[in-house]
Amino acid sequence: MILQILEFGNGKDQLQGIIAILDLACDCVFVIDLILNFNTARWQISTEGREHWVIIEDLKTIRTMYLWQSNSLGVATWWPGAFYLDLMGVIPWQYIDCFGASASLKYLRLLRLIKLTRLYRIRRLIEGLHYKFPSSVFAITSMQLILTMFLFAHWLCCIWYRVGSTPSMDGWVHSPNANLMDEHGEPMRQGQEYYEWVTALYWAITTMTTIGYGDISATTAEERAVACVVMISGCGFFAWSTGTITSVLTTKAACKVRFTDKLEELTEFMNARDLPPDLREMIRGFYMLKFPTMKIFDEELIIDDMPTALGKQVRVALH
Repeated sequence: MILQILEFGNGKDQLQGIIAILDLACDCVFVIDLILNFNTARWQISTEGREHWVIIEDLKTIRTMYLWQSNSLGVATWWPGAFYLDLMGVIPWQYIDCFGASASLKYLRLLRLIKLTRLYRIRRLIEGLHYKFPSSVFAITSMQLILTMFLFAHWLCCIWYRVGSTPSMDGWVHSPNANLMDEHGEPMRQGQEYYEWVTALYWAITTMTTIGYGDISATTAEERAVACVVMISGCGFFAWSTGTITSVLTTKAACKVRFTDKLEELTEFMNARDLPPDLREMIRGFYMLKFPTMKIFDEELIIDDMPTALGKQVRVALH
């Protein structure tokens, strides 16, 4: 049916068909990922003694850790694990109206947003990029902020479009300024959804940045309420963005600075001695495994600051 829509349908039907195919492909990927998580070994940082990586290969342990949260030693607790959030994200809530559900139940589609919780996996990747390309930290952080702003603006523009497109209200979507006209002055139907999305995105970004040109403004009470939320959220987002950039440029923990200095020293040493590329990768890999949290603590200095009895207990716990 989808292929028939793509072949014979009009522009709107073709767009819906493409979105349906992408939806189905995403659901298949998440289902496969859910199954693989029950059968994939994983690395975990153990705090028993010095921090080090341990690999979990036992299938029973892997499945237990996926179902239930575990502590740093790999012992499962009674708190639900990541499986339940992944399961809620895999359920095809977008098809709930196919079973004759009421309009209120259609809001269950929002549960598909639970899939976004998997974005936490990107955090480790971004941290690795920061240390692998230390000279590009600002560029990587800027790209991260731009993508975050675009995603945030997309959510806000969807809310703005939903509020303004209600037929019973005289919202911005039904305003003559928001409609795309052809050469005869008639509303242009084909491509109208794309134009309205771009318009809503444009409004969201101008409102978030407090520019507000005024060409698209709130006319109903609902739209004004959304505009207030967007303005407050925009101020908070840009305050967070400024703080993040400032933190990247000026603030680093001493333990992270030691690790960064160690990598820089290693790079200078390898360049001066003109070591082969394969050997350089092995050396970097060794230090990444030796310091899995990318931090180097001055343990002797820390322990020397403690009382003798407490220092002895810390040494026994570490070794």
